[in-house]
Amino acid sequence: MRDRMIYLILTLTTSVYLLYSSASQGQEYEFVLSWPKEILGLNSPEGVAVDGLGNVYVADTYNHRIQKFDSEGNFLTKWGTEGSGDGQFKRPVGIAVDVSGNVYVVDSRNHRIQKFSPASGLR
Repeated sequence: MRDRMIYLILTLTTSVYLLYSSASQGQEYEFVLSWPKEILGLNSPEGVAVDGLGNVYVADTYNHRIQKFDSEGNFLTKWGTEGSGDGQFKRPVGIAVDVSGNVYVVDSRNHRIQKFSPASGLR
C-alpha cells in the first residue's frame, strides 16, 4: 500500500518524478515514474503541489503558467500567460493547494501570491 506520495521536480532535467514511502519503510522512498519534459512541455518548473484527489499542479516557471495533471501524468488543464494582470504570471515558482481546493501561486516577478478558487474556472 502506498501511504505517502512524494512529487519532486528536478529543474536540471525539467521532469516530474513520483516517489512513494511506506510507513513500514520509514524514510526509504521508491521511484515510481517520471513525466519527462517532452510529454509535459515544461520549461524550468520550480513548484509542485497535489490536491486531495491526487491531481498534480506544476508551476511551469518560464512558460509563465500553471499546468494540472492527474496522478498518472495525463494533462488536464493549464492557465496563465506572461503578464501582471489577474491570472497572469511572471515566473511562478511555488504552488500549494488547500483542503478546499483553492490553489495558491507564488508569482515571483510580480511580487505577489495569487489565489484561485474552484469556482474561478481556472483550475
